[in-house]
Amino acid sequence: MREQLRDSERLQHIAEAISDILEFTAGASFSGFCGNKMLKHAVYRNLTLIGEAANLLTKAYRDTHSAVEWPKIIGMRHVLVHDYYEADDAIVWQTIVESLPQQQEQIRAIQAGTPARR
Repeated sequence: MREQLRDSERLQHIAEAISDILEFTAGASFSGFCGNKMLKHAVYRNLTLIGEAANLLTKAYRDTHSAVEWPKIIGMRHVLVHDYYEADDAIVWQTIVESLPQQQEQIRAIQAGTPARR
């Protein structure tokens, strides 16, 4: 049986997926994002990975690092996977531009052993 991943490893997966999204979308516009099928698929896939990894963090770990909006992260994953037909490119783009840079800072702070801020 495969050993279960630790919270720190899942957090690393989240950090890598956030970095990938920000790298892929650097210099892109909303219309460019919407018009680039490959970019959209890459972003949606990485947002799904982020949400799944967040969902699989232990409750105690999420509670300890409650400055991160875990329910919203997990909720987006649920929409992208289960209610994909309701996924809104504008909301995804807003997440990229407004939420992911802050989440990246929070994840880096947690990895460095300092408290994450809202």
